[in-house]
Amino acid sequence: MKIIVCIKQVPARDSQLRVASSGAWIQEADLSYEINEPDAYALEEGLQLKEKHGGEVVVLCAGPARAAQTIREALAKGADRAIHIEEEDLGAFDPLGAARPPRPWPRKAPTSSSPACNPTTWVTAKPA
Repeated sequence: MKIIVCIKQVPARDSQLRVASSGAWIQEADLSYEINEPDAYALEEGLQLKEKHGGEVVVLCAGPARAAQTIREALAKGADRAIHIEEEDLGAFDPLGAARPPRPWPRKAPTSSSPACNPTTWVTAKPA
């Protein structure tokens, strides 16, 4: 079974957020980043599915080069492989375009295999 877990990198909870001089976004220079908390839960659920049914866990992350830190964290927690869609400015995409999964992607996730889904996290399992 292949288990795909989408993760994203977000500013750490204790980060001081400051608006950039442009007023359009935050200053990212001084921030520390971590894996999104719901995504960490989804990763844990994927690892538990792997332990119960076998297979492999693949993490998928879209973001700038600094997101490699989050990918390494997921691999250290037990993910088998990772896919990094490197894009420095995801904000340039409309929200729907950025949220659409890349192709090829399982057309329909089995409902029994996606217990940790929320609006920002997908766990998709497909028998190998």
